Amino acid sequence: MHQRAIQPVVSQRHSSNRVGWIGVVLLLISSPARSQTDNLALLGRNTQNPAHCMDVEIVGTRAYVCNGLGVGAGIETYDITNPASMTRIDQDGPSTWRARAVGDRLFAFSHSSGVQIYDIATPATTLLGEYVPSGSYVEFEGGAVQGTTLYVAAHQNGVYALDVADPSSPTLLQVVSLGESAAWACEVTGTHLLVANGRYGLAVLDISGPPTMVGSLGLPGLANDLVLNAGGDVAFVALGPGGLASVDISDPSNPQLLNVAPTAGNLFGIGRLNDVVVGGAYTRLESFDVSDPSNLAVLGWDYTATWAMGADIEDDGNGGVVGVADWVGVAAYRPDPGAVSDIEVNPPKIDFAAVNGAEQSTVCVYNRGSASLSVTNTVAPAGFTVSPTVYTVPAGACQEVTITASGTGSVRNTIRYVSNDPDEATFRQSVYKNNAAVFPEIGSPAPDFTLPGTDGQSHTLSASLGKVVLLEFGAVW
Repeated sequence: MHQRAIQPVVSQRHSSNRVGWIGVVLLLISSPARSQTDNLALLGRNTQNPAHCMDVEIVGTRAYVCNGLGVGAGIETYDITNPASMTRIDQDGPSTWRARAVGDRLFAFSHSSGVQIYDIATPATTLLGEYVPSGSYVEFEGGAVQGTTLYVAAHQNGVYALDVADPSSPTLLQVVSLGESAAWACEVTGTHLLVANGRYGLAVLDISGPPTMVGSLGLPGLANDLVLNAGGDVAFVALGPGGLASVDISDPSNPQLLNVAPTAGNLFGIGRLNDVVVGGAYTRLESFDVSDPSNLAVLGWDYTATWAMGADIEDDGNGGVVGVADWVGVAAYRPDPGAVSDIEVNPPKIDFAAVNGAEQSTVCVYNRGSASLSVTNTVAPAGFTVSPTVYTVPAGACQEVTITASGTGSVRNTIRYVSNDPDEATFRQSVYKNNAAVFPEIGSPAPDFTLPGTDGQSHTLSASLGKVVLLEFGAVW
């Protein structure tokens, strides 16, 4: 996940006490303005190894996919000569979260299992050596190379500097404290190392001698990845739910925030090609125009099949190719596909709850693309009717569609909109009726329940009618 230039011809994920948490808050939040076209065309997907795909690193016609958990964990190598039909070449190594290619070396960061160094001069990866840090809970998240030194973001343990002159036997040079540390990723510019330091923002180290922290900048989000512009004087930082930030680092001791572009998801891992930055944002793959660092703009986006994590972009001589690790597979996209249609149905799911007789709802079928959208058929499950079923939507326009639910039967199904959208020929809209008490969906009345609280008292949901309720589910691993 680092920058590329055209040449001529993931709150803190893990804490030190190993407690994970999930929270659900019921709030009304206004959405940021979105691009009117997705500007990304799906070329192909491969779900051969659904092992929690966390990151992808593209080098020429090969994509290296990091798989974090499961039987197929490790580094997968794909031939993406034809991105529409990716072919897996190889799979190797332990559970891997992120990777970084430098020349014919690939550095795979395996979280609690250190870093593995692979030779990627040939299609099949060859393990050259590895470094596994001693001690408990030392988490290698990502890194950068300068000369024969590999700098590794080690989360709460700061930065590790490793001598990798002999890749078969990496050795520890120094562990650098960042003070308050949640380091996720590194980049080198000149004699300085930039660290995406989680909730503590951006840290800057002088590495002209023994690494020394010389600057820092608080940022409005979780700094988890970063790339540099071509001149090396601006850093683009992924901030999780905080979006994408641009930071002026021309004076490394005094970095300055220039701009923040919002995202619709949790921006986890990013890559750059010229003036375009791409990133996985959970429900979407997003792209940004960064030609003016003081005015970042959302260039495009597209819903992915699962959870978009790390992304990378590479020049392939045909407009560029984007790879995204989509949790249970890897997907390839083409940025700026030209004049195409793009369907979006809002809302994407409807719960009619209890239906007595017949209930109606009006939805909008949007054309987010730049060419005319033709809906050639609409297929509804039993208990639902749709009108109209065939129509044309001009670029940027909306067609109102009426959905009618009737009958007493319980339904959990989808309405299928068949169109000429090149990367989503069938859009599926979830519809439900008469099953809210058993399978409540978004928009359904919440079923009542009573649970014990941390105060030792029992709490019933209905007693909090009219209030915002937070449900927090915890786990330890």
